[in-house]
Amino acid sequence: MKKLLPFFIALLMVSACKKVQILPVTVPVKFTATTYQTLGNYDDAGKPLYLATSDVISSTNKLCLNIAFLILNRMIALRLIVFTR
Repeated sequence: MKKLLPFFIALLMVSACKKVQILPVTVPVKFTATTYQTLGNYDDAGKPLYLATSDVISSTNKLCLNIAFLILNRMIALRLIVFTR
């Protein structure tokens, strides 16, 4: 069996390197009549003018979030919360 091993390796290498030429699966398509519509106007920097204004977070909500994050961080530090998969 050991004498035939190089033959099998050579046969595997030859068959692996042999590539069959096939036609491409897709054919490039040219869109000659495609038109695009814009949603609105843009400023000089390229930013759309039709975007909604930013949301405002009240100071009360910011305070509640900060307290919640402090408590959560403290619980993680004390290992009261165990994250599992």
